[in-house]
Amino acid sequence: LLDSLLSTDPPIEENYEKAFRFYISRQQIDSAEKLLIKGIQQIPKSFRLHMLLSEVHLNRKDIDTALQTLETCLEFEEDTAHPGIIKTKNALARIHFQMGKMDIAEQYVTEVLKENPNDIDSRFIKGQIHLRRGDGENAISDFRTIVGDKPEFIKGYLLLAEAHVLNKETDLA
Repeated sequence: LLDSLLSTDPPIEENYEKAFRFYISRQQIDSAEKLLIKGIQQIPKSFRLHMLLSEVHLNRKDIDTALQTLETCLEFEEDTAHPGIIKTKNALARIHFQMGKMDIAEQYVTEVLKENPNDIDSRFIKGQIHLRRGDGENAISDFRTIVGDKPEFIKGYLLLAEAHVLNKETDLA
């Protein structure tokens, strides 16, 4: 069934993702990875398949390969405002943030926010960078923007409160 799903001409990105999720749900990580590699051979400039492959590498703690997989995506489009480029830069920023490489993470989010000042993911990462650096005032600004644009995002409120505590504004927190 999976072979017939994947044998369309031209290949369909969503079909590879569905088959990938099938393998993941059955804990068949190696099969899922092989499927993504096959999909990337069929659709070499697929942001989606590269992102999924990067997640597989991250889950295996192979951070260098995950980063290389994402960095490859940056060559797919010259338009820096392309949604795939934006998502890729956010993913790269998230990884670098988690690794404690604040300067690199900040560079990616700054590039994204230059193209799209309302990008929630970049604004969220930037707010976390400010928190980690002890800059409550700028963190407050970022998290206020987030909860204003996305009021259902609970984590934004929690980090906004944390930023207020950092600024010694416990009543506001």
